[in-house]
Amino acid sequence: MTYAIMYESSTPEGRLMVDPSSKLAAVRGRRPKTGGVDVVLALLDGLTAGQEIPADVLDRLTEGGTAAQGAELRRRVGEAHAAVSRWRRRDQQLSALFSSARELAELRSVGPLLDRLVQRAHDLVGSDVMYLSEFDEGTGELRVSSTLGAITDAFRRLRVPPGAGLASEVVQTRAPRWISGYQTAQVRHDPQIDAAVAGEGLVSLLGVPLLAGSEVLGVLFAAYRSDHRFTADEVALLSAFADHAAVVLQTVELLEIAHRSAREAEQASAEAARHAAAVERAAQVHEELTAVVLGGGDAGGIAVTLSRALHRAVVITDRSLTAVAATDASGSPVPLSFRSTTAIAAAVDESSRSGQLVEVPSAEVYGVAAAVAGRSTLGAIIVGPGAEAFGAVDKRTVERAGLILALQTLQQDAVVRAEEQVRGELLADLLDPSRPHDARLRERARARHVDLQAARMPIAVWVRDDDRSAAVRALQDRAVALLAGERGSLVAVLSADESGERAGAAVARRVRAATGREALVVVGRPGALNDLAHRWSQAADCVRLLDRLGVASGVTSVDAYAPYLALFGDSAVDVKAFTRELIGPVLTWDSERHTDLLETLAVYLDQQGSPARTARALGVHVNTVLQRLERLDELLGADWRTPERRFRLAIAVRLHRLATT
Repeated sequence: MTYAIMYESSTPEGRLMVDPSSKLAAVRGRRPKTGGVDVVLALLDGLTAGQEIPADVLDRLTEGGTAAQGAELRRRVGEAHAAVSRWRRRDQQLSALFSSARELAELRSVGPLLDRLVQRAHDLVGSDVMYLSEFDEGTGELRVSSTLGAITDAFRRLRVPPGAGLASEVVQTRAPRWISGYQTAQVRHDPQIDAAVAGEGLVSLLGVPLLAGSEVLGVLFAAYRSDHRFTADEVALLSAFADHAAVVLQTVELLEIAHRSAREAEQASAEAARHAAAVERAAQVHEELTAVVLGGGDAGGIAVTLSRALHRAVVITDRSLTAVAATDASGSPVPLSFRSTTAIAAAVDESSRSGQLVEVPSAEVYGVAAAVAGRSTLGAIIVGPGAEAFGAVDKRTVERAGLILALQTLQQDAVVRAEEQVRGELLADLLDPSRPHDARLRERARARHVDLQAARMPIAVWVRDDDRSAAVRALQDRAVALLAGERGSLVAVLSADESGERAGAAVARRVRAATGREALVVVGRPGALNDLAHRWSQAADCVRLLDRLGVASGVTSVDAYAPYLALFGDSAVDVKAFTRELIGPVLTWDSERHTDLLETLAVYLDQQGSPARTARALGVHVNTVLQRLERLDELLGADWRTPERRFRLAIAVRLHRLATT
């Protein structure tokens, strides 16, 4: 505690009294006795309080001494006062320094720590600008990361290249560096740094390193916009603060690393747990899918199992990407409203080549896995989007499900092929004229649930060789045919429909849907079972006749070509060769001269050889018809109007018209 000195005016001696409530020793009233102890105490209290010593106190102490002694006393008292003031200021700075260190030690994040560090350093030093540059040991670059007092964005975003500026000298020397008059200082200048410093108007700078052992974390700067001479106390104070800050900063960085490592370890543990759960779920799904196949289940069972395990909608398609089963995310069956897109078809092709699930850039579909056996794509599994992440194990689960689907499809195909073979053999026996329709044949038909009494109408279908199997499978549907199977190069169909036109159209639609191409469908005559083989033979002959005419698609009936079948049905005569032989010169004439002489010939034959009726039918003058008939005489010969030649020409013209319509 410091005390002030005052005179007690009521005492004759004027002795000194101590006033504990005052901070300044003031001597008032009468002068104390020479060499009084109270005067010395007043002097000491004044020095301790850091206050100026009153002149009369000094005068009283020097009474009786020489002038030199008085001057020496005053000089020493002044030195003592300055030292005490310096010690008091240093004590205050150290108190502030330790208070700042404690405050910084409470922070646990690097970003806020840097800002608080710069703020507390500014409070200690009081410079115009205080900023911190972080050091990147890998690149040697310093980046201004926190500022206080800066006014330009260019300075706040400043990056100092390796070796440039005062900051690089601090990093290299690992010691404080300071300059006054930056623009003319002996440092390695850089245009970008000089422009940023000039924009802030900085003149004097002091930089101290933030050291953690031998590692430089950064540089702390105090800067002034006027000429400032840095004292040793300022350098020491900022250096001490930087040392404290470096320790705290490194500790916080280590804590962040530890926390980050802990979070990563926790995430890794959670990921491992999720992976283990996914593996266990995948194993369970694999068992369930295997049970579906072994239990004779269909694609719907696979879809339900997958969607329940993955919590996603699932669609399963056949070879043509037509949906055969669909479920929602809960595993409940939904209507087959799926429509394939170009992106899905491309993903199926890619998955067929890679054997992996292929993601699809679509909001409705997450990915596609093809069901492949050898080089054949037997179908596809299409997985919808979901809220949960789709991991590697989930992808492999879908890919394994694709293999299960391929196995199931092969199994079903084997059953279908066996059934097709049995039904095909039954059909072959029914269409074989040498096989009697005995009780054994009827028993085989009943085993296949075929009502032979309903087998009224044979239908012959021509498709390309590579489409024949698909056409047979498509026609196995009882809604279309009682029996269907391959018969030589044709597909034979037995229909129960009493309408030949309706039955033929249904067969054509089903084949087109299965193969993507039009077929040639010839509907035979309805009748009893005992002449089924003959009626089938007529339909097959009609297909072969149309083939020789060049007709490759469409739906027709045997009755439409009965006259021609009577002429060509049982022979191997080339119909095209027949027409070329009879009317070839006329066809050549029309082709070379772009005329229609064949039309005149056809109308003339239809009008029973009357030029007048032919002219009226063609809408030309009769003389024009006569001129054309003369040209036909030249091309076909003079005897072409005889009855026998006219008959053959009429057939040739009609066959040509059939082939070109």
